Amino acid sequence: MKPFDESMLVKTKEYIEEYQRRRGIVPSLRKIMRDNEGFFGVSISKVQRYVLELNRRGQLNYDKNEGIRGSEKLLAGKTKPIPMVGECACGDPILAVENIVATYSLPEELFGPSDHFMLRAKGLSMIEKGINDGDIMVVRHQNTAEIGDIVIARLNGEEATAKIYSKENGKYLLKPANSSIHEDGSPQYSDIIPEGEWEILGVVDSVIHRFK
Repeated sequence: MKPFDESMLVKTKEYIEEYQRRRGIVPSLRKIMRDNEGFFGVSISKVQRYVLELNRRGQLNYDKNEGIRGSEKLLAGKTKPIPMVGECACGDPILAVENIVATYSLPEELFGPSDHFMLRAKGLSMIEKGINDGDIMVVRHQNTAEIGDIVIARLNGEEATAKIYSKENGKYLLKPANSSIHEDGSPQYSDIIPEGEWEILGVVDSVIHRFK
């Protein structure tokens, strides 16, 4: 029998591990073949032979009936704890509840190493930016923002709201993303002109939305 190509054994193992890290599932033999066609051609049996050899060497777990078994360590990937600190208005400002109500582990590959916290959106003023009532906003903690960012701003030391950070005629504005109007033609959601003491708590990085 033809000897194994050691470099291809290494490449096959690395491919399987990277696939697990990125997708959260293990690849099928056919998927391995298609993505490495330059070596395996269209031979499933050749892929299986290499996978069986990796299994024999203890470098992965393969069962001919169940296929490649995923490594729990690889499937989990590197995670980071992110605290949920309450609710934030997507409408009129509400009191920011800043006690940690829960902590969740989220993939660092998706959210990066920056300091984050989570808030649950309350209201409909940001729906045109894809933030619905009840969604979870993953917020990168920082005190500065670029014009156009979706920020979490604290007003008057207590109230917090999620809005688009904007500037017009030399004044900073917190703008909604909902163009709905009342019957009289007036907007349902108005710009907020921060007055008095206010600060940016963070910039919304991602939104976790659950389909009903």
